[in-house]
Amino acid sequence: MTAKRQRKAIARELPPVCTTMTATYKGQAFTAEIVEAKELPAGRGVRYGEEIFSSLSAAGRAVTGHATNGWKFWQPAETSEEQTLREEPSQVPTGQPSGGRRSSGMKT
Repeated sequence: MTAKRQRKAIARELPPVCTTMTATYKGQAFTAEIVEAKELPAGRGVRYGEEIFSSLSAAGRAVTGHATNGWKFWQPAETSEEQTLREEPSQVPTGQPSGGRRSSGMKT
């Protein structure tokens, strides 16, 4: 009889405490937060609604009603600095002349 191969446990820690996580499911936005939870083995948990879950996957299951890969489902919310950088127009020149007509390269 062959011995069963043991699976390696993947150590995936939760993001730091106070990290806000967001998800979109069926067009609706959801928010969760990483909080201290001394009663959990990792010392941190995911607060979604009134409950604290031990993993992102468990919190994702509470949203969807079925098993979910929490690391793919939840994304860290953008900080205000990241959002500002994304929304501000780039100051990098585009190589196109501003205003005037573009030359087609043909002589008239």
